[in-house]
Amino acid sequence: MGFKIIPFNKHKDIETLMLLRNLVEKLEHCNRNFRDALKFWLDDDYDNLAPLIQHVKKLENDADDIIENITSALYSGAFSLNTRTSVHGLIIAKGKIIDSITRTISMFWFMQDKKFREEYKSEFWKLGEKVKETVDTFLDIMYSILDKTPGVMEKIKKCKQLQHECDILEHNILELAYFGKREAITNTLLANIALTMASISTNVENASQKVIILKMQKNL
Repeated sequence: MGFKIIPFNKHKDIETLMLLRNLVEKLEHCNRNFRDALKFWLDDDYDNLAPLIQHVKKLENDADDIIENITSALYSGAFSLNTRTSVHGLIIAKGKIIDSITRTISMFWFMQDKKFREEYKSEFWKLGEKVKETVDTFLDIMYSILDKTPGVMEKIKKCKQLQHECDILEHNILELAYFGKREAITNTLLANIALTMASISTNVENASQKVIILKMQKNL
């Protein structure tokens, strides 16, 4: 995405930093709700899951509004030209993380009245916890960037390792689904949930790579 060469606007710079922090906070709220939703699903507690799905969808809409406002600020002169492009890439990547969280939680709803083995539940819980840890690490990265604290590169390396661990856990669930003896539709739904859940960590790892570019520019 190209941005016009327009003068640096200090006021827009400060405003955009506040918006960036707001976007990180929305992601943080989504991540907390993801863990709660996972627990409700595995406990067959759909009464509590339903309002949580709606709440996360609202968080996603709020995040989309923030992304739109940040983009507008970038066009209005926030940051240097190169940094504008990098920041825009990063906020789009954050939006994909939130979208994958929302899609995963929404998919839980379609498992109503479908029974599956405790072995599945154990594997999904392990994957969910690892995914949450991956997002938590990315949140630490973003707060380190915004607060100008050290340790960003080490946390980025950790994100990559966690994403690899999520891939392994995803594979374990897919094996259960593909070789399971239950009805095909249940196995297919479980496999799709695992794939979508693991995509959260993939999107996190992709977003962390955007941070490296931003870090190299040393303008944020």
